[in-house]
Amino acid sequence: EKIHKRDSSEKPSAILADEQEASNYYERENEDGTFTRIAKRVTDRVKNWYRGKFGEPKFTEYQERFNEIKREFGVRGHKDLEDIHDRFFNKDGTRKETPDAKPTQFNVETQAMYDKLEKYYLDLVDSFGEGTLVLSEVMIYDPKIDEAGTIDFLAIQPDGKANILDWKFLYISPGETDVPWFKQGAYDVQIGRAHV
Repeated sequence: EKIHKRDSSEKPSAILADEQEASNYYERENEDGTFTRIAKRVTDRVKNWYRGKFGEPKFTEYQERFNEIKREFGVRGHKDLEDIHDRFFNKDGTRKETPDAKPTQFNVETQAMYDKLEKYYLDLVDSFGEGTLVLSEVMIYDPKIDEAGTIDFLAIQPDGKANILDWKFLYISPGETDVPWFKQGAYDVQIGRAHV
């Protein structure tokens, strides 16, 4: 509750120029009500991995504009996924008895796109089974190394298994059938008890 995500007006790093997390940062609220910028972000680990694997990218002016479009689309889709979550789930991760009304305006281009996101989200949630707690935008912080991040989607099953997903809106290059291998990932972590 003392960690806050802030948007920065700084130009995003070229490494993550097409990512929605490219330019945000975190602050920690101090006991006196002031804020201290947190030194590290989990996103920086990803950035450093990309830099080590592929070097510092060089983009043409056209590629930079295209990256900005992809990033903006990701931000908008992300907001709609948050809205869908909030419509169907309470703050404690339990499902609402009656979902809130669908908005009349969307961040993605059309209602059809929003409806597709909603169906995906609900099918995903149902895949974890009954009694699963579903949380969105969970802030995490490690005070030992002064590092913060945000979990986009966290599903905690009744047996304690935590499922963490990071939303990505990716462009698939012409001639490709899937996203590149280095943009894919899956982790399975079993925990005895979950504290959120």
